[in-house]
Amino acid sequence: KWIKSSHPEILAISGGPMVGTSEKNVEKFLNANPLVDFCVPAYGEEGFLQILNKYIETKGNIASMKNNPIKGVAFMSNKKLINTETDQLLVPPNVDMETEIPSPYLTGLLDEFLEDGYSPMVQGMRGCPFKCTFCFASKLKIAKFSEKHVLSEIDYIYERTKSSALLFTDDNFGMYKRDVQIAKKIKELYDTIGIPNKILMYYSKKPTDTVLEVSKIMGDLTPFFISYQSRNEKTLEAIDRYNLEDANTRKIIKLCRENSIYVASEMIFGLPYETKESFISGLEDLYKLDVDTIAVYHVKYFNGTGLATDESREECDIVTRHRFYEDNFQLIKTNTEYGDILACETDEVPVASSTYNLNDFLDIRMLGFWIELLFAKKVYYDVLKYIESYGIQPFYFIQKLIDAKNIPDSLRLVFNEIRDKYVGELHNTHDELKSAYEKIVKD
Repeated sequence: KWIKSSHPEILAISGGPMVGTSEKNVEKFLNANPLVDFCVPAYGEEGFLQILNKYIETKGNIASMKNNPIKGVAFMSNKKLINTETDQLLVPPNVDMETEIPSPYLTGLLDEFLEDGYSPMVQGMRGCPFKCTFCFASKLKIAKFSEKHVLSEIDYIYERTKSSALLFTDDNFGMYKRDVQIAKKIKELYDTIGIPNKILMYYSKKPTDTVLEVSKIMGDLTPFFISYQSRNEKTLEAIDRYNLEDANTRKIIKLCRENSIYVASEMIFGLPYETKESFISGLEDLYKLDVDTIAVYHVKYFNGTGLATDESREECDIVTRHRFYEDNFQLIKTNTEYGDILACETDEVPVASSTYNLNDFLDIRMLGFWIELLFAKKVYYDVLKYIESYGIQPFYFIQKLIDAKNIPDSLRLVFNEIRDKYVGELHNTHDELKSAYEKIVKD
């Protein structure tokens, strides 16, 4: 609103998973954000290009741009949703991605960011063959860049970057045979120049022979993530997900041990039909499989996912709250009648349902804090393992540690303060959160 008040000709374009791909979600988003001129659901390149072409064609007249539908772009016109061929944005398999989507690296567009040391991201493929209802990637058709394209980008980046990191955005690295060659390129660079040595990469959820070969090539450069999310059968059925059998998990862990590969896993609290007890039981079972660390996350609701539909929420009596997305906020000083504007991203998280309540949510938050501290950060890890040698299970010990009835008053004050902060970060709506923090800033 502030920008449009002085520069009405500036285009406001939005997209991404919070918009969704269904007409219902897109219309809901545009009605909630009336100053957004155009919305590009799902893959953005084609729709965004069409908008730019229309902008040039109409000499920047936004009203004229809306006279006719734009392929793959949604917008409101006379209070009616114009949503043409949204599915066209879901790039079909085997498309010539190099022609359709030129590399921002190989065209030199990102050179200044490489020189400044920003962490480079590389994408080999898009979409996901699995159908987990909490994830947006399952909504997208699979499309991939060629092996030559990806290898050329990696070479280009590490001839120029000052960063030692690599973020590989594929949801299922190792799904294709060509990923073996990509892994070899990364390992060759590391062996030759010492970078990249901080790599974030998720292997395919289905550990095929290709995935195992890739993991052996990468070695200890990146962990092997074995993601479970839940071990409750009713929950897995509701989110349309299946887990590896424990016997297969043990085989993978054995292979990782033999090749000095760190094994990480994760669970997500707040999914349908999960209870506090079933979740903790799942964590204990996962720990017994001998993974190196377990991350405890809380499910987030994205408008484009099956989990966030009205039907899904109503089925489990879901109650959600909003909290800051990490530290993604900024106070913008306008020096105008609009005052200081807090721009922020928030997570919508379920805090209660038909199978758990707010106290359960907070208990798992506290449990996750201690698991991160003791297992991932290895604080007092040796003590925990020593206690385990006496037959005391680590999760039982942690639960007793954070049980307010069994700790000294001084420690109880610390734990209660942490718990109170978890409560304080929750707000009923995005706007309520913004208002609360704007007041804090002003005070």
